[in-house]
This record gives sequence, C-alpha cells and structure tokens, in this order.
Amino acid sequence: MEKAFSFGQYNSMAGILTEPGTPGQNKQPIVIILNAGLVHHAGPHRMTVELARTIASQGYMTFRFDLSAIGDSAARKSRLSYEERAVDETKEAMNFLSSLYGVNKFIIIGLCTGADNAHRVAVADKRVIGCVFLDGYAYPTFRFYLYRILPKAHKLTQKIVNPKKWIHLARKITKRITARDNADTSEYMENVYWKLPHKEQAAKEYAELISRSVCLYFIFTEEQILSFNYTNQIRDSFKNLSFGNLLSVDLFALSDHTYTFMSQQKLLFSGIKNWLGANFPNKA
Repeated sequence: MEKAFSFGQYNSMAGILTEPGTPGQNKQPIVIILNAGLVHHAGPHRMTVELARTIASQGYMTFRFDLSAIGDSAARKSRLSYEERAVDETKEAMNFLSSLYGVNKFIIIGLCTGADNAHRVAVADKRVIGCVFLDGYAYPTFRFYLYRILPKAHKLTQKIVNPKKWIHLARKITKRITARDNADTSEYMENVYWKLPHKEQAAKEYAELISRSVCLYFIFTEEQILSFNYTNQIRDSFKNLSFGNLLSVDLFALSDHTYTFMSQQKLLFSGIKNWLGANFPNKA
C-alpha cells in the first residue's frame, strides 16, 4: 500500500510511503530513498518506485521523498547550503516517520548525489543504522592504478621491443602512481558530481560509523570505472579501519549509472534485498 504525505517544518515537502503487505512489521527500520541529484522521487526510469515496492514486499516500510525545490516539494527560503539543507530535510523526514510509527532506526539509500547526502546524514544522525551508496565515494589505490594501466601495458607489449623503452615506461608508470595517491585527484574522478571529501575526513567519518555499527553497502556500476574498478578497493583505501562484516561491496560491471534496463534494475534490487535480509532480518 502506498500513501502520499506532506510533512516538514512548513508542511511543504512531499513523500510517498510504501508499506509492507503483511501487518505487524512496523518495528523494522524504515528505508528512506533520497533524490538522485535533481531527479524527483520516482527516480531515474522510475527505478525508485520499483525499488521501494520491492523492499516493501520484503517487509520494510520505505519512504521516498523530494528535497525542497525538487519534484513535488516546494522551494524554501534558507541560508543553508544545499548539502546542509539535504541533511536537515532528511532529518525532518525521519522525525515525521518516527512520530507516525514510533520507529527510530533508519536505512538510507542514495544514488550519485543521493549517495553523498546519505553519507552526510548517516554521520550527522545516530538513528541511521545502515546505508546503501549507489556510485558513492571511491578513493584510488595502487591496485586501482595497476588495473587501469595493465590493459594499456598489454597493448604496448605488442609494439615495444627496445629495453630502454621498457625502462622509460616503468619509470613513467611509477611516477604516475606515486603522484596520484591523493584522494582529490580530478582526472580519475571526473564523473563524480560532488566534491569528493578528502580521504582523511572520510576515514574519520567511516570510523565514527563503524563505532556505531552502521552497515554500509557500496554498489558501483560500469560508469564509475575512472574511480572504482575492484571490490576490495574500499578496504584497501582505508587499511587502518576495521570494517569487518559492516562493509559490503558489489561491482555491477554491466550496469549503467542510472540502471536504464530492467535487467540492471533487477540485479540491483536483488543485491539490496540480500543485503537487507543478511543485516536486518525480518522479525515478524
């Protein structure tokens, strides 16, 4: 069952609640799906609608809403930045849902800019116990650069026979790797639509989430190949952090950024359903 609500400080924000078909499951954490950039709460290719219904069929209430000035939510006068407003307005959504259902645990899902906002909300609010980041933060590692370079190196082997050229190539590769070990490299992050937090800041925030036992699920697509190219990249990026079983990562190499085709969406939905079932089993 789906219900439309107006809520928030000025009652100016709009959201759709998708309820489970089986009664008595209201004590499960509520899943909140954020806007993917400026796309309204239906999501790209209506993906958010289908995702919400899929999650609800598994026993979780799901709320998809529009931030102010997006979709069905009215604009607000505010001196806050977009990032600050996104956090505050998501907190308003959580407050609203808590007042209706008495639930104070939430799982946040976001795609692209929505993943950035999901991270900020999780850090800012202890009611968040899980996050799904779709094409979210990724930081380069030695192995990342190696995988980037290997295909090119393989092609070069067909042409290079002079040892001096091999030495020159090795020096060039080494120089490139050592010069690119900082998180805010732009060449490899050109398809990220937010300013990637500095790696030290991200490490501090992930440590905070780990201390609260927040479950994190990163899903990357083919279009993030310039920033992410193997599933252990996050653990390798933050070797000093003990993610343990709190971290799950998938790389859907045949999916595009907005999951255009139904086959791509089904793969995504299956991954999220499995992650929810493993980390937040239905108690009904």
